[in-house]
This record gives sequence, C-alpha cells and structure tokens, in this order.
Amino acid sequence: NNEIADEGVQFLSEALANNEELNILDLSDNKIGDQGALYMGEALREHMALRVLNLSSNEISAATADHFYESFQNKNKLVQFDLKGNEECDAVAMEGSLQIRNDKKTIALDLRSNKIGDKGAKYIAHALQNNTVINNCYLFTLKRLRLTDNRDGHFIALETAACIKGQKNFKQLLLSSSRIGNNGVRYLTEALRHNSTISIIDLSGNQIDDEGLHCLTDFLKNNKSVHTLKLNTNSITDTGAAYIAEMLNKNTTITALELNSNKIQDEGMENLADVIMKNNTLTTLGLTNNPSVLGVVLEQFVTVRHNKRLTKLQICGKHIGINGAKYIGLSLQENTVYISDD
Repeated sequence: NNEIADEGVQFLSEALANNEELNILDLSDNKIGDQGALYMGEALREHMALRVLNLSSNEISAATADHFYESFQNKNKLVQFDLKGNEECDAVAMEGSLQIRNDKKTIALDLRSNKIGDKGAKYIAHALQNNTVINNCYLFTLKRLRLTDNRDGHFIALETAACIKGQKNFKQLLLSSSRIGNNGVRYLTEALRHNSTISIIDLSGNQIDDEGLHCLTDFLKNNKSVHTLKLNTNSITDTGAAYIAEMLNKNTTITALELNSNKIQDEGMENLADVIMKNNTLTTLGLTNNPSVLGVVLEQFVTVRHNKRLTKLQICGKHIGINGAKYIGLSLQENTVYISDD
C-alpha cells in the first residue's frame, strides 16, 4: 500500500516495458484507477516473463478489467492474475479461467456464490473450450466445477458441461427452468459430443430460441443414444420447428418429443407433419399450447398410429381444419377406432 496511483504507475510501467526478468508484480491497494491500469496493460503486453500480477483492492472498473483479460490471453506464463476488491469485474472468474488453462492437475474448481456475471461465464467457458485443444481432452479430468448461486443460468450449464465431460456414464440431462439460454445450450452440446450414453434431455423452460435449438438439433442428427427430448416452454418458432424436422429426418432413436408451450404456427407444424408421418420411431409427441391447432392433431396422429388398442378418439371443438382431418385420416388407415364427437 504505497498509494502510487495512476501517475506513479505510468512511471513504473515505462520502466517495466523492457524488463524480461521480473516475474512477480504486486500492486495491490494502491488507488490505481483505469488510466493506471491501462498504462500497466500496455507495458505488460510485451512482457513475457510475468507469472503473477496482483492488482487487488484498487479502483479498476469492469471494462478496464476486461481489457486486461483480453490482453493476457496469449500470456501462457501468467498463472495468477488477482483483481479482487475492484469494481464488480468478475475477478474470481478470471482467476478460475487461468487456473483451468494452466493447471493440468485441477480436478475440482469451486466458484459458488461469487456474483459472477455474463463476462465471467464467458471467461470460464473460453478456458474450458481451449483446454480441449491445448491439453487434449484435459476436461475429462475436471470432474467438478461448482458455479451455482451466481447471477446467471449460464453457470448451471457450465457446471453440468464439466460434469458431462468428467463422467463417462452421464445418462440424464435434467435442467428444466434453469435459465441457461442459448449460450448454455452451446456449452452443453459441446460437452455432449464426447458422450455416448446420454438418453434423456430435458431443457424445458430455459429461454431457448431457434438459435440455441439449432446447436442442439445439429448434435442430435447423428446421435444414437437420446430417446427422450423435452423442450417445453421455450421460444421455439416455425424456424426452430424446421430444425427439429431436419433432425428427425436423420435421427432414428428419439421416441418421445415434447415441444409444448412454444411459438410454433401452422407452417412449422406442417414441416413437422411431413417428417412425423414418415417417422415410425416416434411414439410420444407433445405440441399442446402452441399457436397452431395442428399440434393437437399431430399428437393424436402419433397416438393413434402406435396405440393399436385405442377404441375412442375425441377431437371435438379443436377446429382442426382440412389438413388436420387429413392427418387423422392417415393415422386411422392402420387402426380401427371409434371416433366420438360427444
């Protein structure tokens, strides 16, 4: 604590610019602000020997801290970077990302209750992704990543992704109502590409739209283990329905699909219908509470087609229209039922 502030840091950074021997620098609690931090960042950009940098308990903003983080991405010798005690700058996430990147023996990382935000989630995700390349499947040794009780649902996805990578027999992905969003889906699908045992995926109520869904359906096209997919109460539209249809054209293992309470209209339902009519694997379908009433018809189509003992089918008051009647008619060709309009 020398209170050197920004002006003092400027002089110090000029002296350090060409120093190749210093490997530990502690400037904690010195009233260093954004300008001083920028001076230091520029000086250290070319300083390849530094291993430990401590700027904790200063006056550095989140934006400048992020600039620091980006500047040090290629500094493979930097193993400790401490920014705790500054403005909410996801300092703990920065430290965690460096630990994941540099310590190949790390098997557990606990970052719970640290108020980590979106930026911090990206730091951790970036470190995890890079380790799959730099250290060749290193993530399979990271068995526990504790990130819950932070501010964003992305952390639950990150924690689960690490768990998937660390457990060869991971079978059920049950994350309903976890607010993981599209980024969370990306983390999970990347992890699932290394898994051959997953059988149930439930991502209902997670603020997933067509973009996030596309990542998932791309993974599922050639997957041979998932038999149940639940995506209820998200924001899937006709575009997402087209992604689902494309996936079902190639996937031969999914038997149960739930898309209740989304935003699929007639066009999307018709795309699904074209595939579902040819797909004999699907035995359970949920499309209730979408804008299109054709969803109810497609549900009944699948039910009738696979339930040979069905004796009564009630579809009154559904306003299914000509297309709906066509789908029901096709399902009845191989099934004798009594249709009630009571």
